[in-house]
Amino acid sequence: MSPTASWLVVNERSGSNSEAALRELEASLTTQGLGVTRTIEFPAQELPTRSDLEAAGVSQLIVFTGDGTLNAVIDAVSGWAGAVLVLPGGTMNLLSGRLHGEDTPCDAILERIARGAFRPVRPAMAACAAGRAHAGLLVGPGTAWAGVREAMRDFDVAGLAQGAGEALAETTGGSRVRMADPPIGDQNGYPLIELTPSHRGLQVDGFLLESAAEFLQQSFAVLRRRFREGPHERLGLLDCLTIENCATMATDPRRIFHLSDIHFGLENTRALDWVKQEIAEKQPDAVAITGDLTMRARHREFAAATQWINSLDAPVTVEVGNHDMPYFNLIERFFSPYERFRGMKEKVERELDLGALAIVPLKTAVRMQPRLNWSKGWVSQRALDRCLTALDALPKGIQALVAVHHPLREVGTQGTALTKHGDLALRELAKRNVTAVLSGHVHDAFDIMEDTSEGPVRMIGAGTLSQRTRSTPPSFNEIEWDGRKLTVCVRNLQQVDTRDMQIDDVPENALPPRSEGEPVAPVRQVPRVDPPVH
Repeated sequence: MSPTASWLVVNERSGSNSEAALRELEASLTTQGLGVTRTIEFPAQELPTRSDLEAAGVSQLIVFTGDGTLNAVIDAVSGWAGAVLVLPGGTMNLLSGRLHGEDTPCDAILERIARGAFRPVRPAMAACAAGRAHAGLLVGPGTAWAGVREAMRDFDVAGLAQGAGEALAETTGGSRVRMADPPIGDQNGYPLIELTPSHRGLQVDGFLLESAAEFLQQSFAVLRRRFREGPHERLGLLDCLTIENCATMATDPRRIFHLSDIHFGLENTRALDWVKQEIAEKQPDAVAITGDLTMRARHREFAAATQWINSLDAPVTVEVGNHDMPYFNLIERFFSPYERFRGMKEKVERELDLGALAIVPLKTAVRMQPRLNWSKGWVSQRALDRCLTALDALPKGIQALVAVHHPLREVGTQGTALTKHGDLALRELAKRNVTAVLSGHVHDAFDIMEDTSEGPVRMIGAGTLSQRTRSTPPSFNEIEWDGRKLTVCVRNLQQVDTRDMQIDDVPENALPPRSEGEPVAPVRQVPRVDPPVH
């Protein structure tokens, strides 16, 4: 090919570009008789167009850039009849690797060109509504690592540290993507899906970041500029496919079983056997247990609670209730109040990702407080900050259920506040995408809207599965989410209608109503004698 028929495009921002690399390339081009008449330094100079190349009589365009710039070059010269020679001038060099073999240096490629040991090809590409991808296409929150690669290339230590933290947060907390058509791979989604075009079709790989080991492997792969060597699943070769955002499926239904106040030590065995069977048969997406697993936090009560909860065939999150802290061992209560949860510690205050819906905990049971009645709730600033941080980290569009033990009611009950700083917590939750607050403690179900200065917040309370009933038989809430709204059904063995099982206000405590004006459910199953409290 005539030396006067070639132009060269470079980009100093691309991974392999440097003054030394460019000098070596120019020398190799001259040695092989492939001299260029013009060098275009992108982005300082505009990319050539089809008309530019045709007007100058250029028959070959040599591109020494990364895959991103290469993609832009090919699009810019669309319709041109000449040849594009792809050289590895970037960080990953995916298209160059496909065409010439991975890690093949520029001088070896140019030597082949000079002796005619090549054939022109029209490589396959991936096309979508956003455009065409000649090297490959990355989809998902894991694409945030692109900024980290830029910082690595520039040896920007501060930018690398900040970018890595932001990319990690986006990768772990961002909304995952999944294969919708065909529905292959993990339908809970991947942080990154890669599409690599080839003559056989689009190769689809889903990258994994589920464990600490996988995070470590992927980090090493990124640092070595070979992220594709990180842990991943080969999903197949396809000609056409659809990828969807896991969080945008408004029609993706979810079923949650909301249990509370089981009170092992005074549990209702028949009710617990029934609930366990319902979970096995209906396979809810999550089980939220909002505290008071035991009567007095005795070791034998925790042993029974742990065995039952760990036997449930569903993802479980557990809140701590006031009955779950040691009553008789004050040293343990003050210094290690959650020690007895050790058999299910991975479930305690666990955040659950349900796609378009998340369950976020907010602790209201504290080891001590400056008032005599420690059974009541207290929202500490630390607990609230932790909850709000988790809510603010949710991807855009994700709705949240906040799980607490005590209803976040600070006024409107008799005596001192049911939950200190509950109003503050509700105001903060009203500013965020919180669909409802799930609670227990009072042993009767309710579903009310609580007004705050920042707007209303829906509060959903569950009844008890113990013998300590208040004005309704033992029950739990079956919550259905259709992507837009929550529907609550109060399930109970007596088949009492939901409306007859719910009280219309939050009582001060779980004792049966004995005074006029106390909230009573329409079913009015108030025990004649107060149930035992010890």
